[in-house]
Amino acid sequence: MYLCLGLGIVFYSLWAIERLVALTYTVPLVIIICMKYNLLFINTDGDPVNTMYSSKSMMLLLGVYTVLITGILYL
Repeated sequence: MYLCLGLGIVFYSLWAIERLVALTYTVPLVIIICMKYNLLFINTDGDPVNTMYSSKSMMLLLGVYTVLITGILYL
């Protein structure tokens, strides 16, 4: 799981740099979301949906990410 998490962050970073330079500002937020998900995943039964909905801070981070990506790509 940790190997896939690390590779996912690396490939997201490479995609963000290649797509738009402004998307590189989302990389730290993605790292925070991945770390928070990993922390929550350990304490739950492993269902991704329940893991996402179990924390209000996780929902807030995902909302901020969605607004940021939408703003960068479409505005």
